[in-house]
Order: sequence, then C-alpha cells, then structure tokens
Amino acid sequence: MTLLCIAVNNFVNMYVRGALCIQVLLLLNVAVELETMQSWTNKQMFPPHMIPDNALHPRRSVVRRKIVLYHNFFRTKVRPSAANMLLMSWHAGAARQAQQYAEQCRFLTHNDASENTVPHLGTCGQNLFVAAQKTPWFFAIKTWFLEYQNFTYGNPAYNLKTIGHYTQMVWATSHKVGCGVAHCKGGPWGHFYNYVCHYCPGGNYHSITQYPYKIGKPCEECPNHCLSKSLCTNSCNKMDFYSNCPELVNISKDVCNQGVCNATCNCATDKIHRNYPWR
Repeated sequence: MTLLCIAVNNFVNMYVRGALCIQVLLLLNVAVELETMQSWTNKQMFPPHMIPDNALHPRRSVVRRKIVLYHNFFRTKVRPSAANMLLMSWHAGAARQAQQYAEQCRFLTHNDASENTVPHLGTCGQNLFVAAQKTPWFFAIKTWFLEYQNFTYGNPAYNLKTIGHYTQMVWATSHKVGCGVAHCKGGPWGHFYNYVCHYCPGGNYHSITQYPYKIGKPCEECPNHCLSKSLCTNSCNKMDFYSNCPELVNISKDVCNQGVCNATCNCATDKIHRNYPWR
C-alpha cells in the first residue's frame, strides 16, 4: 500500500496526493474487509444481554463502518450477478434523518418519502426492522437481504411488502446509506428496538422495482473503477429526476438549467447513475 501511494505521489501535487493516498488506502481496507467477512458471517451471534447499550448506535464510527460493510457484502451476493452495483458509503445527513425517525417509535410504519430528502441526491429510500430485544445490525440487514427468496428478477408480478427491503438494499445506484436505532415503548411486546436505514438516491421506482440493477458480470459496467471484482466505485453525487434525461438533454440543452437532470448534465459518462429498466 505504501508503494502504491508513493507511485501516485510522483504525479500529483502535495494536497492532491494526500487525498489520493487516503482514498486508495480506504478502498483497499474495504476490499480486505469484504474478502474476510465470508469466514465469519455464519458464526453464532452474541446473546442480546451481552450486547452493550452503545454497541448498536451509529454515532460510534465502528458501528457506522460495520453497517456500511454489511450492506456492501450483501450487495456482492445478488443473483443473477450485477454489472453496475455501486459501492455504498455513509451519509451523515441521511443518518440524521433515519435517527430522528427511529426515535419517533412508529412500529413498522414508513414515513412520507418527501421527508427523506438530502441535498443533491433527492429522495432517499427507507428500510425498517424491529426487534423485542437488542439485535446486531448484521441480523437486521441480513433479514432485509433474505427477501431475495421472494424475488424474481424482471418479474412484474411482485408484492413490494415481501421484496421491497431487498430491492432497495441492492438498488445499484443507491450508493449512500445512513441508519439510526432507538429503544421504544409500545408495540406488541410492550417495548421494541426500532432500526431505520435510509438509502440515497432512493430505489424501488414504481414500475421498475423488478430491475434493481443491470444483469451482467460483476463490474462489467465499470471495468476501470472496480473494487474486489464486484463493486463499482464510480458513483455520481447528483441525481436525475427523470429516467429519460439523456434523451431530454439531447433535445434541448436548456434542460440542464432546470435542475431535473443534474446527473446527466454534471457527471461524466463513465459515472453510474441511471435508474431505468435493465433489459
């Protein structure tokens, strides 16, 4: 890793080279974590009474890192495999909103999507999980992923309630995640732990939920921006509000002044950002 940073340093100025080294090291660290995670994912979890009170809260950096790692791990496990699956990273704004909603203690009830909006990325998706006792984040996230058993890629006949957590979690262009958890009163058990994750930009677009990603060999859509031979790192930090933005921009460049096609207008063509039926 040191040699790689030195090689980069020969070509850039002091400020940029430092940032590049940090980015390279972070990506390498994620790659190592993804490679080693498989060996312990099936191990028995801690009993609830042994989980410390602060072990679940994303205000701790170690918890944030694990939540992101778990999401990226499961995003590499989709079948059929994904050609354009983006690497997820933490979004502090989405996390604040998720935490605020978790503390409202509404048992398995989604809020209005318009309340989950962050700058540049628009509306975020939302996954919910509740438990009667302290439960590791891994179990909550794996529970969402297990909805793949109800999912058939491309099948328009689906029940969003039985696949929606999975499809949002593996939505290729949702590359930011932020989560929160709260211990609440009420619910069928008298109290419950309320887990909330927000994903930006949001997925589960109406009429194309059955296409959460593009089928293909892992990283086929990002051969020069691939991590661990499975996740793309060339995300766009803006979003389009219409699936046909490239066509609209070709018709009239004035569309770029309207704020509805920000990804198409501002991100290079090698950035992954489009959400539309992958056929």
